[in-house]
Amino acid sequence: MTAVSRQRVAMSGFGSVGQSLARILEARPDLPITLTAVADRRGYAANPMGLQPRALLAAKQQGSVALHPYGRKGTIDAAVLEGCGAEVFVEAASTSFDDGQPGWEYVQTALAQKLDVVLASKGPLVAHWDELHRRVEESGSRLRFSATHGAPLPAVEFATTALRGSRLRSIRALFNSTTGLLLEEMEQGRSLTEALERIGQAGVAETNPRLDVEGWDAAAKCVIVGRSVFGGRMELGQVDRTGIQGLSISDVQAASQSGGPIKLVSRIRPGDHGPEAIVSPEPLSPSDPLAALRRGALGIVYEAEPIGDLFVAAYGSGGEPTAAAVIRDVLSVRVREPS
Repeated sequence: MTAVSRQRVAMSGFGSVGQSLARILEARPDLPITLTAVADRRGYAANPMGLQPRALLAAKQQGSVALHPYGRKGTIDAAVLEGCGAEVFVEAASTSFDDGQPGWEYVQTALAQKLDVVLASKGPLVAHWDELHRRVEESGSRLRFSATHGAPLPAVEFATTALRGSRLRSIRALFNSTTGLLLEEMEQGRSLTEALERIGQAGVAETNPRLDVEGWDAAAKCVIVGRSVFGGRMELGQVDRTGIQGLSISDVQAASQSGGPIKLVSRIRPGDHGPEAIVSPEPLSPSDPLAALRRGALGIVYEAEPIGDLFVAAYGSGGEPTAAAVIRDVLSVRVREPS
């Protein structure tokens, strides 16, 4: 029997997603993935022979992967990537939608080393879409980012495979788990502030809660999905965005009692020069499949012809489903042949 080649992976970011990925690899040694470098905000650990997920998690419990036996202060740079023998770079750190940093710097370094890149953070895509794709093409690397747009929803994959041969007219989606949970808390009579406090430990929310509450996270996913599916150009600032911060408890409760709960809905459709998108809270009809999604579930309605409308939902959210999407992407890129 031929041995399965293992993907050698370097990763920046060891928060909810990164630690979830390590726990999955610890529980599933059959997965052909070996972590050879992992960085967090205080340092990194690197070993070309591989890093045991359990030891990385133990070091993080003490404060940083830099406390791992192979840990050091500093960041993953070109020398570290070359020394650890990585073939795939996973970017899972919190990054800015304005400039994509610090993840964008890591991604550029990885592409310069001709590594394949898997993104869990949205910043590099949203802030540098055109340059990122140009650099990927120039390097001959492969890029995967299914974890950036409502993981574990296969939003782009479904549109480009299951709908092949049909004309996609528009997409309606719940892309943000946190706002779904917040609105359900408000249905129970809690203020938005109280709701944020209650779900703060769930590992679903963005590091900066404004990104969820004000609709920035959903808008960023509109950019990623819209450009991937419809082509053309669209910047984050072009998304017509309204968050849930202006909703009162009475607004949310009244809608819920009428059978049509309020959800933060993302709408994307093709335009003349690129996709057009709107993010806003909407009271939904009880018959709308998005209305039935609870506990932070995510879903998409694809409105297409002649195939008709199709509905896809995902009932998991947070670090573990996103890490599973990262693993799916890592396994989908090519295994490089030894030189």
